[in-house]
Amino acid sequence: IYKKNPTVENFIEFKKCRARAKRTIKDSKATSWKQFVNQFTSNTPSAVIWNNIRKISGKNSSINIPNLYHEKQIISDHKVIANLLASKFQEYSSNKNYPDDFISFKLHEEAQKIDFTSDNSEIYNVKFTKNELIQVIANLKNTAPGADQIHNLMIKNLPDHMIDHVLDMFNSFWSNNFFPDEWKIATIIPIPKDSTNRLKPSNYRPISLTSALGKVFERLIADRLR
Repeated sequence: IYKKNPTVENFIEFKKCRARAKRTIKDSKATSWKQFVNQFTSNTPSAVIWNNIRKISGKNSSINIPNLYHEKQIISDHKVIANLLASKFQEYSSNKNYPDDFISFKLHEEAQKIDFTSDNSEIYNVKFTKNELIQVIANLKNTAPGADQIHNLMIKNLPDHMIDHVLDMFNSFWSNNFFPDEWKIATIIPIPKDSTNRLKPSNYRPISLTSALGKVFERLIADRLR
């Protein structure tokens, strides 16, 4: 109400409401903390306690893979674990998961030569416009950044002149058939499918974190294709 009608009376009422809100939040936190502490006993595992403390502090619990069980052995070396998970993730997208008739069809279609001859005058080959870029940026979600640590929030808050620079960069890549190798690198995060057995390598699914700028470029192209 104060924002819509910034009078002195509304400002005083706003400050009163804000003070009541702060007091309510403080009291609720104290009550919640007492209930939180009282639920633990001497038999409560320390991992459960720390996990709850992280949650109440607003921190996400990190995914920790202390070891895996493979070929009747406990694997604890981080590099071996990473390679073991990578081999499992590779299996998920391999051809052996397809039916034989689909593999035959796939091989046949991939053997067909495609004529890419063009003078690049098609409507979908023209340079990207600023409006196209702004529309893609407006639809970005606050997902985790890739290896370059450039976050979508950073892109969404770029000043106007920096958006012009990004647009020039994308159009340069577009005109010269170029895609940076750095944008092809993904950080793979293994996520447990469930909490029943985290020792099994097959019980993890991969989440790929790629460059946010690279994904903006890809979405520009995808919109053109659609």
